[in-house]
Amino acid sequence: MGAMNRYGILVAGLLVARGAGAAELKEVTIVDDRTIEVHIVDGKGIYSTHGKPVDEHVEQVPLDLKKAAKTGSWMVTGAGAYKKGIRPAKIGRKTKGRDYAIPFKPKWHIEWTLEHWIVIVLPEPMQAGEKYKIAFPGLVANARETEVVFDSDRERSEAVHVNQVGFVPEARDKYAYVSYWAGDLGGLPFDRFKGARFRLIDKATGRVAFQGTPALRKAAAGKPDGLQPGEGNHLRADLWECDFSEFRTPGEYVVAVDGVGRSYPFRIATDVYRAAFVGTMRGLYQQRCGTPLDPALTKWSRGLCHHPSLAPVHQSRRRMMEGHCDACKEVEGTDETRPEAWGGYHDAGDWDREGGHPEVPMVLCLAYELAPGNFRDGELAIPEAGNGLPDILDEARWSLDYWRRLQRPDGGVSLGLFLDHFPEPGQAADDDRGNWYVYAEDPEVSYQYAAAACRYAFCLGLAGKPADIPMWVESARKAWGWAETHQRPGDAPKIRDTRMHAAAGLFRATGEDVFHAAFKKDLLVTTTATGLWEYGKLDQKWAVWVYCRTEQADPALKKMLTEAAANWARRDTLEPATKRGLRYGYYMWIPLAWGITTVPQTLPLAMAYALTGDTAFRAAEYTNCDMTLGGNPLNLTWVTQLGSRWPGGVFQPDGWYHGPDGTVAPGIVPEGPHRFDPQAGPGTGPWDAMFVEKSAYPKAKDWPPLELYFEARTCFPMNEFVVAQIAQAAAAYGLLCAPAK
Repeated sequence: MGAMNRYGILVAGLLVARGAGAAELKEVTIVDDRTIEVHIVDGKGIYSTHGKPVDEHVEQVPLDLKKAAKTGSWMVTGAGAYKKGIRPAKIGRKTKGRDYAIPFKPKWHIEWTLEHWIVIVLPEPMQAGEKYKIAFPGLVANARETEVVFDSDRERSEAVHVNQVGFVPEARDKYAYVSYWAGDLGGLPFDRFKGARFRLIDKATGRVAFQGTPALRKAAAGKPDGLQPGEGNHLRADLWECDFSEFRTPGEYVVAVDGVGRSYPFRIATDVYRAAFVGTMRGLYQQRCGTPLDPALTKWSRGLCHHPSLAPVHQSRRRMMEGHCDACKEVEGTDETRPEAWGGYHDAGDWDREGGHPEVPMVLCLAYELAPGNFRDGELAIPEAGNGLPDILDEARWSLDYWRRLQRPDGGVSLGLFLDHFPEPGQAADDDRGNWYVYAEDPEVSYQYAAAACRYAFCLGLAGKPADIPMWVESARKAWGWAETHQRPGDAPKIRDTRMHAAAGLFRATGEDVFHAAFKKDLLVTTTATGLWEYGKLDQKWAVWVYCRTEQADPALKKMLTEAAANWARRDTLEPATKRGLRYGYYMWIPLAWGITTVPQTLPLAMAYALTGDTAFRAAEYTNCDMTLGGNPLNLTWVTQLGSRWPGGVFQPDGWYHGPDGTVAPGIVPEGPHRFDPQAGPGTGPWDAMFVEKSAYPKAKDWPPLELYFEARTCFPMNEFVVAQIAQAAAAYGLLCAPAK
């Protein structure tokens, strides 16, 4: 993990030599008064460093699993019944692979180390405030014993989960949760704590600020959290909730549960979401391409990358609409070079521009449009800070300027950069000198650009900066005109919804009937019960959202679409949040994978709240973010360098090779947990989650889907990321910020 607080945990005992060939103790944590979790790792990965590629491999010193599973290998000594020492009643285990490496010699294969969580179940409860020694001689290399103090108010428990960033005082719902899956022992029952108390403890004074009684939120055997086969209950354990919704006093607190333990700390403050917003916006800056990352602005600095001054960028005849070109060896290039092709962002360790990139300015501008008072100039450490424009719009423009530079005089727009190779080990973005290409212009990207340019122009008006509005609207108009006349057979159905979005934007910007007519022609949302999105059929949310915010729109049509937007948000996002134990909402049929539980799925809720003022939508925005910011069974904030514990296995070569001690840059949101898919392939490579899942014990199919995340930086379904999702997270957190000061 990126960081772990070890509050109150003492790792003691004699150190033994590394050559003893034993695993290493990582952390010891209380689960409850009868359960202790011991985290052990088997070794480490050996990776390339900047400019020094190595044959990556792992150094492994395996844990003796048979010995670790025997109750006779452990002795607990302490107060009361433990005075003379007692063996555990039983031992459980859960194991995952980590530190994956892909050596290229003698042949391509995958190696990994393992990390284990040994679950010690005691025959008698530990007494509050007492110290206990846990002895395990010969089991790990760096300790023979350790000491823990059982104190529910002071010692953190892995079973207590809470939003580590915190809560705004006026949030309708404020919850901490209690649950624990003990691997081959299954979900721990907390029934014996029924009637116990939980307390909100002021971290500064130690005083109890609020108390209540935990309640069962959802049983392990309850209704599934998703409708995809194999997902079942996302926790595989009973879930208890600690409701402190009525508490509003600002401060820093922990939630402590009798007989269990306390949570990581969190704050209650009016602008508590500012840290998450700034963090994720910094993640976007860290992925900027075509520019150096200034050491005065970030510790994860690097030099100029992918700029035509370093190597030519060639024009390709391939359209993005025909599919991404990842490391294409045979590229239909031309003799033309594009000196204006620089800017935009990288995704993870890919230097190309994927289809989701045009969403970055759209999402950021939507957040500004809905809550312009939440954002200000100078709050982000970016080069444009201090120019008089809110920084969120500066970041949106950084993305848009890339496509505007690539726009042809006749209006056509290209998505931009792709390469004929993948990055090499040890290679950061500023080391890459391969063959670089831009896609040919296509109507889909041109419509996307037109829609985003119009939304940005609208935001300039809100920001009181109208001077550039005509330039952006005219650029959007030209992109529309080109796209209308450069469609190939079969293009029309593929681009219908994108065209409609561009039409809505241009109608709002110009009021011209031609764009109004184009919007209505492609509109499939014809009743208030029609969804704005349906897999494989339509995705008209962006267009409808713009129209609902257009003053000159047809009043009757606008009213109907406003109701449709609210109904869709209620049905597909709000209602699923009420059904899932941890109250996070997204369409029930979407499988748990590809960032669905690490990126708050709140934009439909935010728009519905803006359109209707119904506070139920805002309440669900908060609870979605509770889960992504630490209120989950892994106790992870899904934003690097934020909170008390974050994911450390993220795939970000620029961070590995330029960051302090090879750490990942702040503000990155990885794809995260990936449900077990019984229909998946054999698990042979990094693009298949199965290749890490086969290291799991118990078998991956029996794990809680929310815990199927592996610190395997070369497992792309879990540890890659895309900038569109970082932008979506930034928008979600920014919309919950207080008005900027």
